[in-house]
Amino acid sequence: MGDVVHFVRPSANVHHQRWKTVEELGRVGTLAVRIVACSDNPGLLHVVAAGGASGSEVLASADNEPEFVAALRAIGQRVIRLLEVAEVEFSGSPYHPQME
Repeated sequence: MGDVVHFVRPSANVHHQRWKTVEELGRVGTLAVRIVACSDNPGLLHVVAAGGASGSEVLASADNEPEFVAALRAIGQRVIRLLEVAEVEFSGSPYHPQME
C-alpha cells in the first residue's frame, strides 16, 4: 500500500493558534481555502477554509513533506469545487457542468 497517505489528527487547540499562510489555493465568495502552518509546529500543515464571519475550519492536516503537500493541495482543490457547487445550489440557480 505505497499509495496510502497517512494524515495526522490536529490537536484540540488548533483553532486557537496563529497561522502563517503557506499557499492560498482559491476563494469562493468570502471563503478562502489555504494551506497554513501553525506558529508552534511549522512542520505540520493544515488545509483550512477561512471566512471573515465564520472563522476558520481545519479540513485536513499532514506533515510538511512534498508528497503530503501535494495531497493537501488536491484536497484543497476539491473543497474549492465543492464550495463552488454549494454556492450555485444555495443561490437557486440551476447548475450544469457544461456551463463552466
